[in-house]
Amino acid sequence: FPAAHDDALAALRHVARHGREWGIDGAKLAVGGDSAGANLAVASCLCLDPAERGAVKLQLLYYGAFGLSDSASMRAYGNELDGLTRADMARYRSQLTRSTADLEDPRLDNLSADLRGLPPAFIAAAELDPLLDDSRALSELMGEAGVANKLVIYPGVLHGFVHYSRVLDRAMQALDEGAAELKRAFA
Repeated sequence: FPAAHDDALAALRHVARHGREWGIDGAKLAVGGDSAGANLAVASCLCLDPAERGAVKLQLLYYGAFGLSDSASMRAYGNELDGLTRADMARYRSQLTRSTADLEDPRLDNLSADLRGLPPAFIAAAELDPLLDDSRALSELMGEAGVANKLVIYPGVLHGFVHYSRVLDRAMQALDEGAAELKRAFA
């Protein structure tokens, strides 16, 4: 499977075990990312042993690709004007897989995984994003699995919107709300 997933898991485990060397409490961590990075964050938590998961206090997941191959949001958005096209998605999937069998791996298709026991999550979604339904589905499945999560859908923004925090108020709002959730998780 892709080295990126293995590298993310190895980095998380390394920080948990050796964080004190850098002044980091290895028992009080968070993981996060946007788009494919959100997928890597969930995949890393899925691969942790149950005892290791306790160190992760929060998953910060911004408009992630969690495993849907088709959805209403993908059909409504995903053109050249929306920040993430179908061609982009196909290219990213091809970079993350060796064969079509990898598409069913829970590290890539987080929605097919057993989500029980995962750390709590803050899920930030963009309203005008082909991946909006991925975030909705993850939130619903986490809830069914007993995983505390908060889904916030930011109106009027496209995929990748948090990268425009200097010019887009919604991006700052999403980052601020994620930071507030992190602060609560670490309290």
